[in-house]
Amino acid sequence: MSSENNPGEVTVHIGPMFSGKTTALVGELVVAANVARLVTQAFKPDIDNRGEGPSVIKSKGAGEFPAQSISTDSPWHLLPLLQAGIQVVGIDEAQFFNSAIVEVARELSGKGVTVIISGLPTDFRNEPFGSMPILMAIAENLISHRAICTHGSHSDSKLCRAPATRTQRIINGQPAPWNSPVVVVGGNELYEARCVRHHHVPR
Repeated sequence: MSSENNPGEVTVHIGPMFSGKTTALVGELVVAANVARLVTQAFKPDIDNRGEGPSVIKSKGAGEFPAQSISTDSPWHLLPLLQAGIQVVGIDEAQFFNSAIVEVARELSGKGVTVIISGLPTDFRNEPFGSMPILMAIAENLISHRAICTHGSHSDSKLCRAPATRTQRIINGQPAPWNSPVVVVGGNELYEARCVRHHHVPR
């Protein structure tokens, strides 16, 4: 790993779904690996089994970066997988990992590694999601992304298109109720970005 005499830092990209946070993560990793030629690796939670598969982080902006899947219950397992002289570590969908992800980020940055994380700050209820609040608190760089509200996409009404800061889960075209499971992995078939005005969670 990098020298402990040259502490690294933690960057956290947050925002609702479809806000470009993974695109930003992938962009930083590509620049680190291909332009700066730094030793760079990326990791993702094993429950994120969407179309791109377990061996790549792929943004909706079409960028991608090779990745390794790690159990959400054992983020420490990424440490033995690190290459010698690792300089940059990317972690996608960090909200799914248990609280140990915070100590992993701290340990890596304390040894001079640049840690770049992306994740949802809140779940579909707009409640704090997993360890994201702590990761946000310890970040040297906290970058917030906004999406575009797509309220109206399931009706004949005009799309809202206001800045969106929340993630809306949809079931059969309607907002998911409060008692729905918090963790449901999916894409635009299950989720929309919503502004404060149009975010609704029936109780």
